[in-house]
Amino acid sequence: KLIDAAQRSPVAINRRGRRVAFVISSADMEAMEDHYLGMRAMEIIKTGKSLGVKKTREYFDSVLKKNARN
Repeated sequence: KLIDAAQRSPVAINRRGRRVAFVISSADMEAMEDHYLGMRAMEIIKTGKSLGVKKTREYFDSVLKKNARN
């Protein structure tokens, strides 16, 4: 039930009356990652500060490996 509900919209998990986690669909997660990367790109464009080519490549390689396992 939880996974089915998360496919429609994010589901909050509460413990002792406080939100402690969310379950979201993979599409929502990908959209959040895309948004975050876009915001980082805009910040880099504005400030001129970046991780550099090597660290950026390592990051994207790790993301690709993680996605390949799923």
